[in-house]
Amino acid sequence: MTGESSIDDLIHELRQRDVRLRIDKDELSVDAPKGVLGQEDVRRLRAHKEQILSFLRGVADRFEPPALAPWPRTDRIPLSFAQQRLWIVDQLSGPHGSARAMRYHLPQALRLHGALDVGVLQRVLDQLVARHEVLRTKIATVDGVPVQSIAATATLPLQRFDLGTHAAGEREEELQRLLHREMQKPFDLAAEPPIRSCLVRVDDHDHVLFIAMHHIASDGWSLQILWREICALYDGYRR
Repeated sequence: MTGESSIDDLIHELRQRDVRLRIDKDELSVDAPKGVLGQEDVRRLRAHKEQILSFLRGVADRFEPPALAPWPRTDRIPLSFAQQRLWIVDQLSGPHGSARAMRYHLPQALRLHGALDVGVLQRVLDQLVARHEVLRTKIATVDGVPVQSIAATATLPLQRFDLGTHAAGEREEELQRLLHREMQKPFDLAAEPPIRSCLVRVDDHDHVLFIAMHHIASDGWSLQILWREICALYDGYRR
């Protein structure tokens, strides 16, 4: 670039003005705030497009991103700030079955109509726990400090209830009573993972899948993602 700055200087100059150059489908892509690039800038970019592309390709070839590796689970893993807050609240809530403790339970039920493969559903739940280590995590206390204790492997037991012994007209009432009882069950964060499940059979083509989680591991938004993942895994395993 005779009479002008080098390509490196040009790119550095543009970056200082918050202009980003990148390769998109083998073409030069320019991202710049409105009004930053003038006509002279556009002329220089067009005139040296191939040199800029060559420079960017060379940078990409030299850059090797570090390989992703799992964080070792042998060390004490601290709680996040949000988890610490919820753990303290849990400790101060009194008995785990108290109304105050129940505020941090996230129960949801999904009505399933049609034929259900319970074996596939159990496989889905186990895969869910395998994919998300927070669902395999207990909160231990070491020297008075809460830490995460993550199991290397785990399953999610699917407790099963059958309402077939009840008269057809009584099943809905019994279903609501059973779900209410399951919602009231406490979590002991030091002794069990923050998720539990049960399946209620109303009849051969009517089931209710109930899942409860503690807020220390989830929130309403992520719970919706979990349900979508359950549905996607079930459909995938059934094919």
